[in-house]
Amino acid sequence: MQKSPVSLDQLPRSVLAVPPLCRCADHSLDETANRALIDHMTAGGVRTLMYGGNANFYNLPTSHYRPTVTFLADATAEDVLVIPSAGPDYGHLMDQAPILREHGYPTAMAPPPCCACTCLRIGCVFKRRGNRPLDGAGILAQRLLRIKRILP
Repeated sequence: MQKSPVSLDQLPRSVLAVPPLCRCADHSLDETANRALIDHMTAGGVRTLMYGGNANFYNLPTSHYRPTVTFLADATAEDVLVIPSAGPDYGHLMDQAPILREHGYPTAMAPPPCCACTCLRIGCVFKRRGNRPLDGAGILAQRLLRIKRILP
């Protein structure tokens, strides 16, 4: 997985694939199926994988978050940018940001809140962390929050 900072000119160079997250019948992570899907997409030239709504990260149990992002980091080549979802609520984002930082993710997606949380509250996480909750650019989430005029 790419660990270097993301640049805006990098994003248009690849399709932004949004694969599902393959699960076994018992809801555990299906590493074999996920690896096959990742290998198939990257063999076709895809170099950006974004795991959010299609991967159903909203419903990923907190106890499964670390093993899932660890697997995604380990299952991808060094030239593949993996953008996992973090949040969407403030509490999850605060807990997940250090896990992503620990694995070297250069950015993450902060999906729109689907509950009693506002984009303003998510913006507070970025402000409290100096607009850099993951040590990386945080480009996608920060741009969304700037568009909504929550961050300067």
